[in-house]
Formats: sequence, structure tokens, C-alpha cells
Amino acid sequence: MTVHGHTLDLWGGVAEIWTTADLAAAVEIVTGVIDEVDAACSTYRPDSQITSLNQYAGHWTDVGPTLWHATRAALWAARATDGLTDPMAQTPGDGGWRAIALDERTHAIRLPEGGELDLGATAKAWCADVAVRRAHQRTGYPVLVNLLGDIATAGPPPGDGWHIQVVEDHRKADPEGQDAQGSAICIESGGVATSSRHGTRGRDHVIDPLSGTHARGRYRTASVAAASCTEANAASTATLVRAQGARAWLERRRLPSRLVDDAGQVSLTAGWPR
Repeated sequence: MTVHGHTLDLWGGVAEIWTTADLAAAVEIVTGVIDEVDAACSTYRPDSQITSLNQYAGHWTDVGPTLWHATRAALWAARATDGLTDPMAQTPGDGGWRAIALDERTHAIRLPEGGELDLGATAKAWCADVAVRRAHQRTGYPVLVNLLGDIATAGPPPGDGWHIQVVEDHRKADPEGQDAQGSAICIESGGVATSSRHGTRGRDHVIDPLSGTHARGRYRTASVAAASCTEANAASTATLVRAQGARAWLERRRLPSRLVDDAGQVSLTAGWPR
């Protein structure tokens, strides 16, 4: 079964869309979802919905379905990681995410007074999940979407599965001298996400929401496979933040992982795919 791919520049990196047929339709659908999520969730856009929401913190604010569901996904990730992916990380105080209120009937959101919502830790992975699911539903073909290292799949896998090369920096096509142990994998479904503080932005890229400082965990890179890209991304980010017991935390949750420590040593856990 032949797989066709398309690449595009996105958010300072490269995105990929792969499918077995009807590539043009898949590309149109995926880019449409990306545009929706960017317009709703980007804190870099003065005209985005999240920018408006942050201006009205402390009050109920009506938002569109994209921002509402993206926020709900972020709150799920915060609960699942014991607050290590807090979307209120830039707000003083511990566990600001618990003060976010959602109204399911009206799709309104209320942030705590003085709070500021930032979905940077989860929106990209959630976008990949939504985009790939929508593309598969509308075309009927298997689809893989890779948004700067956040990978989601939908539909029966082509041939013997989706073959993926995991690297620490999504802008590089190969490991370039890294220990390549476990870097080439094959999956049939779900998602894979890699979080790293090894790239050009270094440690500044990942913030510990409990302390407000840069992550100082044992691992510089964590790649996780899970049932969805959102789950994989939440776990990989939390792994970098968690100061101790990250590997045991992943094993308890049976999340297959590839971990690279500061010395460049690679460890595979919980059935990391080969």
C-alpha cells in the first residue's frame, strides 16, 4: 500500500500529512483545522479568542467550540499529570488550573481573577488529534499528521503500520550522532509525542508550573506513545518536569517511552515500540 505525503512550514518548524489516497483532501482538512486552532488558541495573535478571554479573566466569557474543547483537553492533561501541565502556569500560585470553570451548555469559560490561560503545552497535540480524526472521517482513508513532533493517526494502518523516526529536534531529519537506540519505531494506532529541552531554545522551552522555573528533571528528552497524541504529549511534558520518579510514573501508567538523560543515555520502558 503506497503512502503519500505532504509537508508544510508551520510555527517555525515542519508539519507532515500522510495518507494512502486522496492526499489533497486530507491536506485541505488538516490545514483548515490548524487555522481554526491558531485563530482560537494562539497567544501570539492579538485577534485570537484566547487573547480576548484573558482580557476578561474573572468573568464568564463566551468562546467558540474550538477554544472551549481545547481548554477542556488542557484541564484533562493537568489532572492526568498532577498539575505538571498546568495551562495557568504563568499565573502566580499553585494549581491555577483548578480555578478554571467551563459551562458545557453555553460553551463559556471563566478564568480566575488575574489569571492568564496558555494552551502552549497541549494545543498542538490536541490539534493533531482533531485534524487526523476529521481527515479520516471525511476521506475514509488512514491518515497520519505530524505537527512538529506531535504525531497522531486515525484509521487502519497502511501495510505493516506507520514507520516513525523519533529525534530530539523535530527540525532534523536524523539523530545526527545521538544514540539511535529505539529511535526507529512502528505503530498501528494512537499517537506519539516528543518533548525536549535539547533544541535551540534549551531548558527555557519547558517550565515547571509548580515552581515557575525552568524544568530541571533528569531527562532532556522524553518520547511517549499513547492512545492519543494529547495523552502522549501530556506524559512527555510531565516527564521532563518531574524531578524524581518519572520512569516509574510512566511504567505505572503503562505508557511506552524513550527517555534520553543529560548524558545522552537512552532508556526504553513500558514496551516502547520497535
